[in-house]
Amino acid sequence: MALTMFGTDNELFAPFNHLSSFHHLLNRDSRPGRDMHLDVLEGEKNFVIKADLPGVDKKDIKVSVDEELLTISVAKKDEKEQKTQDKGVRVHRMERTASFMSRTIRMPTAAELGQVKATYNDGVLQLQVPKKAQETRQVTVPVE
Repeated sequence: MALTMFGTDNELFAPFNHLSSFHHLLNRDSRPGRDMHLDVLEGEKNFVIKADLPGVDKKDIKVSVDEELLTISVAKKDEKEQKTQDKGVRVHRMERTASFMSRTIRMPTAAELGQVKATYNDGVLQLQVPKKAQETRQVTVPVE
């Protein structure tokens, strides 16, 4: 008995085919590894951003700053070509292919984005973003 996938190519369900593109919005865990989960914390002297990136190699991570936008992106290389070129190897299922994910955060004006420091350990990227020194100016306003 052959296994048959219940697909969207069935004419009966054709009017609903467009709904499959919304599946990831309804069930975030339906595509593990495709979402980047973040924590953004604020301390007295800095902001801390933590991103879960399990299974990602450090060389595939890019952190960039553009104006007040901080972007974390990951471009994972395709392993398919290497695996299929090995002699005597048959691929039965290949789900770990190339992928790209990215998150952009608008940072507050108090963030010193030219001083970002990044560390990556045990699948967690941590960014330290210092705050700009606050000028405390006291001005006396004359009352007329």
